[in-house]
Amino acid sequence: MGKISNESTIEGIVRVKSSKSPIKFIVYFIIGLIILMLPFIYGSYITYIVSLVGVYYIVSLGLNILTGVAGQLSLGHSGFFAIGAYGTAILTMKAGVPLLFSILISGVVSLLVGAIVGIPSLRVKGLYLAIVTLGLGVIVQKVLLEFTALTEGAAGLLFENIHFFGFNLSNETTVFYFILAFCAVFTYLTYSLLNSHTGRALLTVRDNEIVASSLGISVKYYKILAFCISGFYTAIAGGLYAVLVHHLSPEMFSINMSITFLAMIIVGGLGSIGGSLIGTAFYVLLPEMLRNFKGLEEMIFGFFLLITILFFPKGVWGIVQSIKRTKLFEKLSGN
Repeated sequence: MGKISNESTIEGIVRVKSSKSPIKFIVYFIIGLIILMLPFIYGSYITYIVSLVGVYYIVSLGLNILTGVAGQLSLGHSGFFAIGAYGTAILTMKAGVPLLFSILISGVVSLLVGAIVGIPSLRVKGLYLAIVTLGLGVIVQKVLLEFTALTEGAAGLLFENIHFFGFNLSNETTVFYFILAFCAVFTYLTYSLLNSHTGRALLTVRDNEIVASSLGISVKYYKILAFCISGFYTAIAGGLYAVLVHHLSPEMFSINMSITFLAMIIVGGLGSIGGSLIGTAFYVLLPEMLRNFKGLEEMIFGFFLLITILFFPKGVWGIVQSIKRTKLFEKLSGN
């Protein structure tokens, strides 16, 4: 009887799972279809805004790996972003390197810079580490202003007539799909990382370095690795940003940009993919919703940031997860 009961239970579980999976598949399929059709539903301006969300989303993923997962605070990500943007533009326009290789090379350079910037994390933490990383953004911005032979200085660098395998990336629709492909790849990479041994090791280092060391986890290695991964992600996003905006200038990559990146993942939710997307979308779309109320967007975003820190430390994504765990939601979803 026990055997029959167990088999019935297993069959019931399989049946429940199989009944849910088509619904989830349909929902994901519809969402994916809407995203793919977005450029044909809306105009070029909305397509540009959503592309910008995609660029910042990749930055948020990278910064969340460093801050949300590994627990290392950084205010220097505008520097990584600038390395990716200017590196891609210079390699493509002045050195004749194909676009994809330019983006990847810039990412690798930023990865190496991340390894150097990560060294202070072995000695300092928290606010002190943030101040140290702040120096990266300042140094990179100064270099962009002074090395006019490559960067054109304060006048800015034009990045036009870009082609990728015959496709003209001056078109908003083509750029949208180009960025969307990178978003898909980096979402998958992040998901795989968070569910791997490396992701669990980074979480252990964040929670307790002494316990991590006792478990045989190299704290030094994983701290520097987190900076490398985050720098790579951010530079790739910088390269995509250059493709999207077509014009770069040093003042774009100020400390305000680094603070904004950090604020996005705090509002969205630290250490989660969903939080990265929500925080980015909120920051980029808020000015569009408040277009008729000039100056209010910064105040409202700051208000949400304050409320999040005080009352919702897990961010908007934490609220979403809490709602999903309620009995009402379980009943509505059929769980």
